[in-house]
Amino acid sequence: MTAGTAPRRVVIASGDDGLRSRLAGIARASGAEVVRSAVDGEQALLACGTEEPDVVFLDEELAGISGSSVAAILAEMDRPVRALVVHRGELSDRPDALDLESETFDDGVRSVLTPGAVHVFVVDDHETVRLGLQMLFEEEPDIAFAGSAENGSLALEGIARTRPDVALLDLRLPDVDGIDLCREVRSRFRDVRCLIFTAYSDDEAQVQAILAGASGYLSKGGDSDELLSAIRTVASGSAFVDPERAGQIMRSARTAPGQPEVNLSAQQERVLELIVEGLTNREISQRLDLAEKTVKNYVSAVLDKLGVRSRTQAAVYRARLKRDERHPDAS
Repeated sequence: MTAGTAPRRVVIASGDDGLRSRLAGIARASGAEVVRSAVDGEQALLACGTEEPDVVFLDEELAGISGSSVAAILAEMDRPVRALVVHRGELSDRPDALDLESETFDDGVRSVLTPGAVHVFVVDDHETVRLGLQMLFEEEPDIAFAGSAENGSLALEGIARTRPDVALLDLRLPDVDGIDLCREVRSRFRDVRCLIFTAYSDDEAQVQAILAGASGYLSKGGDSDELLSAIRTVASGSAFVDPERAGQIMRSARTAPGQPEVNLSAQQERVLELIVEGLTNREISQRLDLAEKTVKNYVSAVLDKLGVRSRTQAAVYRARLKRDERHPDAS
């Protein structure tokens, strides 16, 4: 929660004392205010009508009126209320559902209570790394820890449940290669941006990560400020590459096949140059005095013509092309 922002008002409805206590603890730790607790569906509706909460957690097994039925009624209210229904297994893939039996339940609750922040899901097989990053993010008002996983399969489950803004991926995991996981995440969840965060220096892996759709590649050897900057940069839609590794990426790119000739219009060239500078669509629209929707169309056209899927890949393509223009005989 950023300075000057009112805390989220929360109503918790469950006949289960343990669940009410658990949700209240997570809410308070997230800076939210629990304004009312209820034990049945009728009380839940009354609380939502009188307390005007921002978020309400509804146990599906509420007495009288089920949690899903209460959520359906709230959806018809004039004042919008974010209603989350807590299930116990056999969970549907709806974004308003939480599985109490899932390892990512607490993380899912936290992500709902910290809107506006950049939600980050951490995938690393070392528990000390996961816990350390969680502690780091909890100190940042604009970054929220969405959850973590120790392997690829748990990561895909957790990302599906929490829908973070950024997935921070270790390169080497016990059950899957981090690059393959990045490719899978980008395929399934197009709005989730991937940032590779690794202790290993592998020139080819850096190139492959970007080609797989990663928005950035960062060394674990850097300081925390650099990591936080990378997360914010990637979440904004820009690319981030560790400056010390940028040269390695370009040296590796020299051995890649030559780029086909691509004909871009003058305006598309200008848009590509600004993409390389790391500007967002809004910043490009301001720089070129164009509507943001027009810039979005230009960006899509540029990516299509270059045959790439991300702004990061476009930036690497452009850097490689400029190098070839300066050194046409370089091998």
